[in-house]
Amino acid sequence: MGPDDHPADPDGIREAARAIRPYLPRLLDPATATRLDRALADQLTTADQLTTADPTATDRLQTLLAGNDDTAWFLTAVLTDTPHFRPPYHQPRYLHRQTGGRATPAGDPGPIAAARYTCPHGDYTWYRPDVGTPIEDCPTHHIPLVHG
Repeated sequence: MGPDDHPADPDGIREAARAIRPYLPRLLDPATATRLDRALADQLTTADQLTTADPTATDRLQTLLAGNDDTAWFLTAVLTDTPHFRPPYHQPRYLHRQTGGRATPAGDPGPIAAARYTCPHGDYTWYRPDVGTPIEDCPTHHIPLVHG
């Protein structure tokens, strides 16, 4: 997938770039994950300082994410989750697979949506997998993430 193959929502691209950062070590080898994380953080911080409507900033983020099959898959999965733009691992269709595809018992609401936390500077998004997991700090700014 190239950067022009998906006429995507700029908000979705930015959210995918923020949301993929915690998953990069699972998707890529350590050196590549570190390089891409740094590049995404730099682009997101710069784009936030310029304007969130800057199309070239969004294009650069899309190009970075489209540069690897696994990150391109992640981007596509996030973009198909309009208007929520959640990571694939927190989308209902993927949660269904994680439960083995079995129907939930009567009265069981099924998987509960994970709480979303973001860096106040806008370059990192993390989904809390369960209430017992401590809330992370932003790896770029080393400040607490905020709910929202």
